[in-house]
Amino acid sequence: MRSYKMAVARLWATTKTALATTVLALPAQAQTEPDRSADADTGRIIEEIIVTGEKRARSLQDVPSSISVVTDRDLDLLPGRSLADAVTIVPNVTAQNQGGRTGTYFYTRGIGRSELNFPIVSVNVNGVALPDPSFFGLDIDAAEQVEFLRGPQGTLYGQNTLGGVVNISLKEPGDELAGSVDVLAGERGYRESAVRLEGPLWGDRLRAAGTFLWNDVDGFIRNTTTGKPQNNERTFGGSLFVVAEPTDNLQIDVNYFVQDRNDGLAQFPQADDLFVITNNAPTEEDAQSHILGLKLVYDLGHMRLESQTGFSQIDRFTQNDLDFSAASVATSTADSDIRQWTQEFRLVSQNSGPLNYIVGLYGLSLQNDFDVYINDLVDAGMVGTPTSINDLVRFDDKALAVFGQANYVLGDWELTAGLRYQHERVETDNTNTLFAWPRTASAPPLAPVTAVNGKQTYNKLLPRLAATYAVTDDVKLYGSISRGFRAGGFNNTVLTAERLGITGLPKSYGPEFTWNYEVGSKWRLPNGFGRIDVTAFYIDWSDLQAEQIAPGSLIDFRTNSAAATSVGAEIETRLYPTANWELGGSFGYANAEYDRFVEQLTGADLAGNQVAGGAKITWSVFTRFEDDDFFGRIGLAANVSANGASDRFFDVANQVPGDDYALVNARLGLTYENWEIFVFARNAFDETYIEFEFTGFGAFVNEPQLIGGGVEVTF
Repeated sequence: MRSYKMAVARLWATTKTALATTVLALPAQAQTEPDRSADADTGRIIEEIIVTGEKRARSLQDVPSSISVVTDRDLDLLPGRSLADAVTIVPNVTAQNQGGRTGTYFYTRGIGRSELNFPIVSVNVNGVALPDPSFFGLDIDAAEQVEFLRGPQGTLYGQNTLGGVVNISLKEPGDELAGSVDVLAGERGYRESAVRLEGPLWGDRLRAAGTFLWNDVDGFIRNTTTGKPQNNERTFGGSLFVVAEPTDNLQIDVNYFVQDRNDGLAQFPQADDLFVITNNAPTEEDAQSHILGLKLVYDLGHMRLESQTGFSQIDRFTQNDLDFSAASVATSTADSDIRQWTQEFRLVSQNSGPLNYIVGLYGLSLQNDFDVYINDLVDAGMVGTPTSINDLVRFDDKALAVFGQANYVLGDWELTAGLRYQHERVETDNTNTLFAWPRTASAPPLAPVTAVNGKQTYNKLLPRLAATYAVTDDVKLYGSISRGFRAGGFNNTVLTAERLGITGLPKSYGPEFTWNYEVGSKWRLPNGFGRIDVTAFYIDWSDLQAEQIAPGSLIDFRTNSAAATSVGAEIETRLYPTANWELGGSFGYANAEYDRFVEQLTGADLAGNQVAGGAKITWSVFTRFEDDDFFGRIGLAANVSANGASDRFFDVANQVPGDDYALVNARLGLTYENWEIFVFARNAFDETYIEFEFTGFGAFVNEPQLIGGGVEVTF
């Protein structure tokens, strides 16, 4: 082991000079580490969790909001290492696969399903906002912790936070040479490796960390036409995090995250066998994601000036077999390129007195170029004539905002008030062309080119009020009111619908809003025994952008023809019966119903129906035992976790139900010094359920049982 560490040290020494030269002037603000001190009487770990959801480091106990935290220690409890896996232990949050890992959509408190470019939950990686649900299947192996802020967060985060915010904090580099190597293997050709290396580059002024992740697994859906597994998955990527402190007052973070994924999409399995398809045309997806962040912090004494610059991009290419059979009837290809720049300036107080505040300026520029071809199509107007429909969409979103929030301590009370003014403009340029198929470069269109051009502008105020009462330092009661907002948009499917003879679809829709009313309590139990958080909420959802499917097709569109309410509660707990044993669990209930909803095309009155997608009940439980000296010098690390959700509906008419499910995961490992050998089981009892289903067209099924093992070494 010593020779291995010396070799790593030599490798680090030969590369760090080049890295230091490249980023010599780059520092970073240190992440506040959780306090994991032990109680003197019981030996239990007392973990003070620090969160940054209010854009300042605060104890989870003191924040008047419902926040769930998944730490890097919790990753072993999850069925995988993606953001979608992390939500499995968070109450009232579910993730649905609606077409590959870049088709991951979040549902929070019954609110869900995201239109292209307009997420219902905003995801941030080290302060960089991600523009589209295409990013949400990211692997989080490099994360220090993931914070889930439930409920609208419009005051500090702006648009697209109707359901909440997810903050992913990457592990910062340490000031000593260290690293880790993980190698895993299992059924269906599953292979995964992860490497991390960190250390100083230039004394205590410059340090860096690099990670690499690769995984590969064969698909579990069998294509009887090709005779091969359909939904193979492959991912590789990495991250670089540089921290520098050129002066005592100036700090800078630079982080870069890249990931390349290929998924063999197994869309629309046959109803009689969820693991068999007959597609004859290629169905796959390639996606390359880039996330770049630059944060500068200058300490001014009683306040600090922060600058947060972010860039995110995803290039995605998708092929589909639209007839879902061995016949050559209809195929499609889609190519999208999404780029987003954000810039935020903040003044953050650092007072020891009763008043603390944050004020900021924010700017956003997003561009999405989306190019879709539907080929081999025989439509009602041209029977027997193969055609190709080309839908070319250019979408732009620009936003400017000013915001502020203040906290004032008055005895046992803390009062919070915040306000955001946001100006936003969205534009689209959509053209639709009909060609003969196969298409040649010189062939003219078969019909006139149609187009939709539109622009919408919004000026919105997004307030927040909260109050916290400290019964004791360990018992806090709070209440809050906040407003959420999501911009309107354009139904870019309307031109294709008209080619297919479907008329009457609106070309655009307006913004939607939520008011969230919340009360809760946070309890730290005596002697480090654990914590319990309880929350109740009421959400008023107006001008809802209701998603509908044109009958007999996959053409989706949105209208502001609905309103809904969601009422529910959440409870989370972590208990430490002994110094080595941890228990935890969560329970969420959200009754989300339409108060008003008349379908655009059918005129059906859907008031009283359950809001599509979200489950009324979510739950999770886990137990974890860790003892470094369980067998003398051999340690034991074991955990078992389970999570599930109640039945739900996948359509607004509540005609396509989804079953409830319960998944169990387990991991058992032996440790010796800095080595661990382990076995694991994901979906241990091979539970099968439908993750998402389109009316009359088929479904996406969850991943079956996967058993494997691995080795981890740290140095």
